[in-house]
Amino acid sequence: MASPKIRIVRQGIGKPHATMEARYSIDDFEPEDATVLRAGTKAAYTIYIVAAEDLAAILDSSCNHIGPPGCEGLYDTPWHIGDEALGYYAADIWTAACGIGLGGLVWMPETDREFEVTAFEQRDVGYGSEGYATGFLLVTSVQQPDRKPLRVRIDSVEKRARE
Repeated sequence: MASPKIRIVRQGIGKPHATMEARYSIDDFEPEDATVLRAGTKAAYTIYIVAAEDLAAILDSSCNHIGPPGCEGLYDTPWHIGDEALGYYAADIWTAACGIGLGGLVWMPETDREFEVTAFEQRDVGYGSEGYATGFLLVTSVQQPDRKPLRVRIDSVEKRARE
């Protein structure tokens, strides 16, 4: 199964509609964000995670993100997004939508080996044990479990079922 894709859509400000692409009026943003939105030097975006096999199937979303104009588009991974902040937020929800769980098995074609997922790399954002997922996994070799865990991009492995 292919990894989900990321769709970034410029959202309207203060004009909510059925797709919920605009949850804030411009005055609900932080003052510095509202200033750049009014000036047009930044834009508000909704990040959608969509199924690779059916781009209309929304798996998750996050709205009211600020980035430079022109970031709209469909991306294979968070690392393809040109704006660091939008990529950061996209990575968090994209990682969960990839469907790989702790203790799950993954195959790394590059090494032709099977690994067990021991952790999701997260950035500490001051919420205790919860952080933002980065799109990286920590994995240990099934064949050599005593080896040091590897840090791998989630799109470089394939999910495997446990036998």
